[in-house]
Amino acid sequence: MRTFMSILSILIVAQLVSCHSEEKRKFAPEEEAIYSLGQMQARRLAYLDLSPNEQEIFILGYRGAAFNSSATATTISEGEIQRFIEQRIRNVAEKEKKKGAAYMRAFVAKGGKQSPSGLGYEIIGLGNSKRAKVGDTIEVHYHGTFIDGTIFDSSLDRGKTIEIPLRSVIVGWQEGLQLIGEGGEIRLVVPSDLGYGEQGSQPQIRGGQTLVFYIKLFKIPGG
Repeated sequence: MRTFMSILSILIVAQLVSCHSEEKRKFAPEEEAIYSLGQMQARRLAYLDLSPNEQEIFILGYRGAAFNSSATATTISEGEIQRFIEQRIRNVAEKEKKKGAAYMRAFVAKGGKQSPSGLGYEIIGLGNSKRAKVGDTIEVHYHGTFIDGTIFDSSLDRGKTIEIPLRSVIVGWQEGLQLIGEGGEIRLVVPSDLGYGEQGSQPQIRGGQTLVFYIKLFKIPGG
């Protein structure tokens, strides 16, 4: 969990950017760097799922503090704000879990399989008899999307495989990649319990999100 102040600093920058994102203007080099920094931080705001009205209220609060205005002063404590943030994160995660569960049901209905742990998978190619163990390093290509098809990470798009210890990846990968051998290919539907949990992996992955991966296991070096 981030500290209260680190979360608040992200929100300040992010909300200011979101409020002016529709403006069309040219920036001087330093201004462009600041604007890009704001955009980067704004993408970290999604996990709170603030409505447009809530964003405007946030801006009012920021401006009031920036200009030392007492017109909108509140007596809410930092502890109460922290509890609000934690509850909002849980609420967003629950919404994402419901969407992920519906996707999983559709995946299974179309012929996909689901393991006892809840992992969805479709073996595209078994590969050879050499199987990875949790202690092994693996060389893979992968393509990761959200359930709506949006790509969040892809070694395929970068054109370069990765080597990584299997024990260092998410549980869904650890389980799924032991179902195929070298040269094998698999599609995984990873619920958040086997992925990044209720906290997600900011700024890209929201808490509770189900993730979809295509993975090709090229090698198990030294396995």
